[in-house]
Amino acid sequence: MISRQARRHFHRDRRGVAGIIGALLLVLIAVAVVGLVLTQWLPATLAADESTFVRTSATQLALLGSNVDSEIATNGTNPLATTLPLASASVPVVSSPTVASVEYVPDLSGTFASVSASAPGFARTVNVTTGALALSIPNRYTTSASFDFEDGAIWQFAGGSRYATTVFGPLVELAPAAGGWNVSVRLVRFTGPSFGAAGPNPVVVTSALASEQTTTWSAGGSGSFNVTIEIGTYHPCAWYAFFEAVVGQAKLSPALSSLAPANACALLSTGPTIVVLILHNGSSVRVETASIALGLGGQ
Repeated sequence: MISRQARRHFHRDRRGVAGIIGALLLVLIAVAVVGLVLTQWLPATLAADESTFVRTSATQLALLGSNVDSEIATNGTNPLATTLPLASASVPVVSSPTVASVEYVPDLSGTFASVSASAPGFARTVNVTTGALALSIPNRYTTSASFDFEDGAIWQFAGGSRYATTVFGPLVELAPAAGGWNVSVRLVRFTGPSFGAAGPNPVVVTSALASEQTTTWSAGGSGSFNVTIEIGTYHPCAWYAFFEAVVGQAKLSPALSSLAPANACALLSTGPTIVVLILHNGSSVRVETASIALGLGGQ
């Protein structure tokens, strides 16, 4: 027979065990909540922050392209400033931001743009070295992104894809004319010293028009001429797709144009490639050549 004192001890022990079990359950619940935060909420939040970062970068680079166009259009001499973010948002204590880097190489080997016109007894060419401004975002929770600004075009690439989204289009226009086409092209040459920067602090990129010149060629008595546009680039697929779109929007007959190389989007080379667009029956050609000095204004 169990004594009254033993029963009291038994009840106290049960209450003690229940308290320990309750504490362990609270610990397990806390661990589960923290696990959910770290494996579900945090990655989703940081992925959203990185996506916002990529969109903001595209917007600011488009503004830089617009500033460059504005300076060329107004023959401006005062530098314009564009702020580029170099880090995503983050969750304090538990995560660090994704940090981007920017690099400017005005004399990048193999990059150039040229426009030439030829007809019997007539031959003219304008050629410039283009260079490039590159922004790289090595995302950790979403697909990495990179941007390249070359010859007036700003391309956006996802991961290692060769296919580009056009953030800011270069100036290449075709307009019908009597018996042919009027062609307008803008060649943008980057000048000044090279620079590079990495986040997390944003940078200010200044742009200033160094020089601008416009040349116009008319077929005149020769009736028409062939116009050849060549781009030396590390992104042949982007330029090929862009030229295809220009020809398609102009509804140019296939007999009046040719584009090479046909395998531009399949090339595996890491070096520069020349993309060539040839237009026939050109009536006039307007070539605008602008030199733009980009600089690092501050962090």
